Amino acid sequence: MTVTVANPGAAAKDGWALTVTLPRPTLMVSSVNGATATQDGSTWTFVPDSSTSAVPAGGSAVISFGVTGATLIDAAPKACTIDGNTCASP
Repeated sequence: MTVTVANPGAAAKDGWALTVTLPRPTLMVSSVNGATATQDGSTWTFVPDSSTSAVPAGGSAVISFGVTGATLIDAAPKACTIDGNTCASP
């Protein structure tokens, strides 16, 4: 999965939090790039690493990760927010 944290504002954004809720707590996140991840049940929280912490005005940061476990059956995220705002699909 790849998530783009966009900053449409006129000022740089320092720091962000991405929260993804997977359908089952047995699904695990792996191979995270651009962030560090922590798990609380089915919910995973990603915070920036040094390469993605500062998002310039009008810019973006890209975070990627894999989901492992029984992914053939309903592994799509149930919810996704960035700083409390619902993620948008492209």
